[in-house]
Amino acid sequence: MSRSLLENTSKHEPYHHGNLHATLLEAARTLVEEHGIDGFSLRELARRAGVSPAAPYHHFKDKAALIRALAGESQIRLGIASQHAIKGIQDPMQRLSKLGVAYVLFAFEHPSEFRIMFRQELRSPLGELEQPDIKPDPAFVLLKQILIECRQAGCIPITSERALELASINMWALVHGLATLIVDGPLSHTFRTKEQVIELTRQVTGGSLQQQLGGT
Repeated sequence: MSRSLLENTSKHEPYHHGNLHATLLEAARTLVEEHGIDGFSLRELARRAGVSPAAPYHHFKDKAALIRALAGESQIRLGIASQHAIKGIQDPMQRLSKLGVAYVLFAFEHPSEFRIMFRQELRSPLGELEQPDIKPDPAFVLLKQILIECRQAGCIPITSERALELASINMWALVHGLATLIVDGPLSHTFRTKEQVIELTRQVTGGSLQQQLGGT
């Protein structure tokens, strides 16, 4: 290989990524955590990822498309965390309790991702598709699945699909409201450690779980 060709190849090496799409999303997640959704540009993203300024546009037509993709990935990450939290647990009510803790803990540990997942312009109620690259919320799907298990085990008095839907919304509202209070509300000043968040979530969901579901 000639000297000039070697120099030309070396000059472009920073732009060759095995999976540029994943690299850009990871860099975007870091930038969102540092500066918020509006605190960076695609040019800054390219610089952070070590690629050319034009490279992000090969994967995302604009910043809004990037944020939608990041929101979808964050939903998947929450779903994985939720599945991991209930792994090996057979009792459906315990699975439901663990799921609630996993939801609030994810929000506490990844507040920027939590905010992105529920940006009004990116989402529609109950995970219905508003954009082609936004999938139904895996955590909500898992919640409904566990509630079905609770119904089959006779743990909760759900007798219709409508009651199941209402129970799902009820439980989602409970943990989402708590997570929001901890991430962006007055509880953020009081509950600052993982242990505190877990204990609070257990107390709130434990005291409300049967009451919330018993009235459906």
